[in-house]
Amino acid sequence: QKGAAGTVEKAGKGTQLKDLNARFSVRNGWVSFTKPMSFQTDLGNGTLDGRVGLDQRLALKGTIEASKDFVSGLTGGAVPVKEPVSIPLTITGTLKSPKVNAGSPMDIAKGLLPALPVPKSIQDPVNQARKSLGDLLKRPGKK
Repeated sequence: QKGAAGTVEKAGKGTQLKDLNARFSVRNGWVSFTKPMSFQTDLGNGTLDGRVGLDQRLALKGTIEASKDFVSGLTGGAVPVKEPVSIPLTITGTLKSPKVNAGSPMDIAKGLLPALPVPKSIQDPVNQARKSLGDLLKRPGKK
C-alpha cells in the first residue's frame, strides 16, 4: 500500500514506551512480573508478562492493541477498523538486541475481521453431520 512504508519504517526505528505500570519480583537471576506490565506506545496500548534476566535475556509475551490510526496508516486505509486490533507479541533475545515477533498472520487477521455471527447450522458440526446422515439413510425407504 502507498504510504505504508513510512508507518512501518517509523515502527521499525523503535517504539517509545510510556506510562509503564509494573509489579515484579527478583529471584534466581530473573526479574519476573507478578502481574502483566501495562504500557502505552505510539502504536497503541499493550501488556507484557514474563521475565527479564539480570544477564539481559528477555522472555516476554503479551499483546498490543494497535490503534485505529496505526492500522489505517499501515494498510493505507484499505482495512477499515472500528476499534484497536489485538496483536499477540513474543519478545526474546536481549535488552541490547531484542527480537520481537508478532502473532501468526491468522491471529492478526482475526483481529482485523469483524466479529461475524456463526450460523447455527455450523455451531455443532457433529450433530449436523449425524442429522444429514440420518436423513440420507431414511430416504431409500420412503416411496
